[in-house]
Amino acid sequence: MTTGRLEPGSGDAIAAIREFVEQAARGDVDLRLIKFLAGRWRAYLDNAADGMSEGQAFGYASDWWATEQRAKYAAAVKSLADEHFSEFAPRERSIRIEQRLQRYLRGRWKRDQRIGMPSIYEGTVDEHLFRIAQLAGGAEKSARTIQRTLSRSQAVER
Repeated sequence: MTTGRLEPGSGDAIAAIREFVEQAARGDVDLRLIKFLAGRWRAYLDNAADGMSEGQAFGYASDWWATEQRAKYAAAVKSLADEHFSEFAPRERSIRIEQRLQRYLRGRWKRDQRIGMPSIYEGTVDEHLFRIAQLAGGAEKSARTIQRTLSRSQAVER
């Protein structure tokens, strides 16, 4: 089991839920995991009427998914920049990424979001653009936003 110590507020609630889903899909769920999750759900059900949220019961922030989504978006933008635009200065790189992303969003994204990523995109700039568009919900991002995203990801690496 990858979740380690399971206890309320340990920060492992999301990992425990994911582990449970994986184990359940395999048909092999660890009893400790079942007891942990059952205890957290029991706490929630017993206290929801008094205002307890699921996040409080499981010990995670209510916007954990948004934080994860931002991290995935930043990683996708950084990957695109590193793999296909590394020869440009930071500002120029952001402008070029913005231009490519806007062109993609205004054109092929409309089709791709319905049918999924075409296999021909694999290993290309288009694969990165598809992933970024997916993570951004199809929203256009300014060059400044892209530059801030890249700056933050570089600061984290240092």
